[in-house]
Amino acid sequence: MGLLSPLSLLYAASLAVLIAIYLLASRYPRLIVSSLLLFEELPSPVAKRRFQPDVFFWLEALALGTLSLAAAGLYLKLRAPLRGPSHRVLIFDIGAAMGASEGSLTRLELAKRQALKIISKSGAGSQFSVVTYALEAKTVLSPTSDVSAVRHALRSLSAVAVRSRAAAFSAALAMARQADYVDLFSDRMPQYSDTALRSLRGSFDFHQVGTAQPNLAIASLEPGVPSLESGFCVVRNFSFREARCELRIELNNRLTYRRSMTLAPRSQLVVPFGPLTEAGLLRAEGFGDDALSFDNVRYAYVPALQGKRVLIVSSDTGVGEDLARLVKAIAPQATLHTLEARSSALSANLHSAEDAQRYDLVVVYDQVVDEFKGRSLVAFFPRSSGQPNAGLTAGRAELDRIVGEQRLFVPIPLHRTRILSLPDWMRVLAVGAAWQPARRIPLVAIGRRSNFRMGVVAFDIRDHLLFDPDRLEVLELALKLVSELLAPSDVKVVATGNTFTIDSETSARVTLPDGATVKLGPDKDKQIRFTPTMVGRYVIETGDFTQSVFANYFDASESDLRIERRVLHLPPSRASGRKRNEQSRTKPLTVALASLALAALVAESALIVLRSSKNRQASV
Repeated sequence: MGLLSPLSLLYAASLAVLIAIYLLASRYPRLIVSSLLLFEELPSPVAKRRFQPDVFFWLEALALGTLSLAAAGLYLKLRAPLRGPSHRVLIFDIGAAMGASEGSLTRLELAKRQALKIISKSGAGSQFSVVTYALEAKTVLSPTSDVSAVRHALRSLSAVAVRSRAAAFSAALAMARQADYVDLFSDRMPQYSDTALRSLRGSFDFHQVGTAQPNLAIASLEPGVPSLESGFCVVRNFSFREARCELRIELNNRLTYRRSMTLAPRSQLVVPFGPLTEAGLLRAEGFGDDALSFDNVRYAYVPALQGKRVLIVSSDTGVGEDLARLVKAIAPQATLHTLEARSSALSANLHSAEDAQRYDLVVVYDQVVDEFKGRSLVAFFPRSSGQPNAGLTAGRAELDRIVGEQRLFVPIPLHRTRILSLPDWMRVLAVGAAWQPARRIPLVAIGRRSNFRMGVVAFDIRDHLLFDPDRLEVLELALKLVSELLAPSDVKVVATGNTFTIDSETSARVTLPDGATVKLGPDKDKQIRFTPTMVGRYVIETGDFTQSVFANYFDASESDLRIERRVLHLPPSRASGRKRNEQSRTKPLTVALASLALAALVAESALIVLRSSKNRQASV
């Protein structure tokens, strides 16, 4: 029951007027005397009557009261009749925090149980959809009334080792915009979601799962420099109580360091180790009483830079020194050889192809690189008529965009720049604008073909351009390029959720950490893009090349397993909660109340007529 206009209840003040009339009427009593005594004075007064409500008073009070309730809009709240099957969308957060343990179950498994209860209580013919979100939104099951298919879709859901993005949640809500009911299952409500929720047509219900749980995480792992510098590992305690942890560090599957420690509440501990004795794969694992396993393992690769042999070929002594400083900044223990160019052709400066094969990396400046037969090459301001083809030279250029990042707010001016025509197997890292002639051109690129890797920098680096403090972006690009070419091509350590590319013209076979395999094909740029969502080792096979990729997970917000209750500010048509699990409708009672008031007035009139007729008969 309810009232549409509570202020209209002021009409009920008429009941007070009615009572006042009856009180005033009973102030002077009425005496029935013979007509012959009308003009005689009575010597003694008669006692006043007390107010005694009769049937007429109650009928008039009933009429006034029902009319007041009718004016206020009294209504009944009734369950709406079913008008065909409803469509319910079940949205699941499958981010890393949903994989946290809650006793013998995970948060995601608890969410599945709640969803199954909702399905069992739904009416016959109802349709269900299953949508998940983490990195992106995905429709797991299209609308269907087959309950067994819905149960199978729920069983297939599993948490991934990535952070749930607010943009992915908004995309999931867009998929459920036309649904009659939307149910969200998560341990936390994404921020800035109120606006997205207002676009829903049907009702929305948030099912928060989980309780606050303790968690220990390996936040960082730095290997240091073998035989020179110690490494360190950072362990964090996200719980509000003291926690014990055992840390194990392995190098190439051999135990290198082991320590038991106690961490204070909400603290972190930096654990030094080493120096390491050799290069290879470093793996750290923490053992303790925590609820999330994704962030208990972390990988790092220790490159054998002390054994690297690098050759620098340059026609300019100053540029050669700058390139040597660049290589030493990345690999201080590498063996460095310099060669002053006697010709513009690199093949003429090297005595034979075997000379190039002896070096892990050859760095050249202003050279023709058509016939290079080495393993890795990075060419600054190259000359070439092959691949890549260096045609015209622009008088000046500007760097204005680094691929994968936002456009530079202020373009960086450069010196003379080669206008390169890149082969399909190279990917661009930076682009810019050239003048004389004016066009958009690639400035930095890298690629791999079979066992040969190559990087190019199109602009001239004279006058110490690489170390100009006003052009630090140029130095960062050069460091990234040389680092990738010095790093081993068959081992890579990445973060879960980050997409990395593999230069390949053929399809790749990817073996996941759980043993499953998937097949990925190259895109139009002859690149295979892959985003790891599990912690562990991925094996990527492309033709005769095999690469191992080790994925790490850590995110301070998701690893913190606290539960925060958040109040949603939604209009009544969108907020459902427990009170709106079923649709309802309102039925006004205006007609019924008015009819009751009319019946009371008619009954009073009938009683007055009946009493008058009885009085006339008695007088006769």
